[in-house]
Amino acid sequence: MNTFFAILFVLGIISTLILLITSFVFRFKKKHNTKKFFKFTGIAFIVSIISFAGFGMSMTPEDKQKAEEKKLEEQKNQDEKQKQEEDKKLAEQKKQEEFSNYAQNIKGGAFIKDIKLTNNEAEITYYDSYSSFKSQKPDSNVNEDTYKQYFATGDAIEKMLVSEPARLLRQFPDVNGVKMTLPFDGKTYSINLDRKSLNKYIGLKIESLKSEDQSWQKKFLNPYVYAKAKRAEYFKKFVTVQ
Repeated sequence: MNTFFAILFVLGIISTLILLITSFVFRFKKKHNTKKFFKFTGIAFIVSIISFAGFGMSMTPEDKQKAEEKKLEEQKNQDEKQKQEEDKKLAEQKKQEEFSNYAQNIKGGAFIKDIKLTNNEAEITYYDSYSSFKSQKPDSNVNEDTYKQYFATGDAIEKMLVSEPARLLRQFPDVNGVKMTLPFDGKTYSINLDRKSLNKYIGLKIESLKSEDQSWQKKFLNPYVYAKAKRAEYFKKFVTVQ
């Protein structure tokens, strides 16, 4: 019975729309049978109302309960989906904040221009000049000589690009890769280090190394950062200079 009234209601609505449009067209063209079509339109509309009412009246208490339960279930699912999306967004924001706060304290952190973390891929960009740095941080006490000496002294850039991307991958196991770009003195140093390539190169999982048991110091910093020969090999493999 519900199906019958539902079909009747749909047919009534369609007929009403067709007859209404036809009536207005005939009226615009001043046809003599315009009133007849308006009359049919009214009848079709009444049939729609009756069928709609019949559909509601023909529903059994069980049908009404099922319809209400379905409506509540759909609303519940929608609310849960919305909550999951909000929780995911908050988790991403928290992860971004934690990563940014940590990255600001790595070597050269004071000269970082931008930190991004998107889909577990990190990107860190340094200022390309002292003037660029000073324009964004006018209150900084760092002068131009200090800025230049920081990167030009010894193997500062080489050590930084070897150690810091690996440090970030060690600290944040969920991060898949770190891209770091440092423009300095007419050159652009860049590294795009993914976890899989790093682990394969050093023969162990970077995320397993800890400061507490000195494994980070013994198995990475000492052999790859402080040992000049191995550091040079590492730098040549992963860092691009343009």
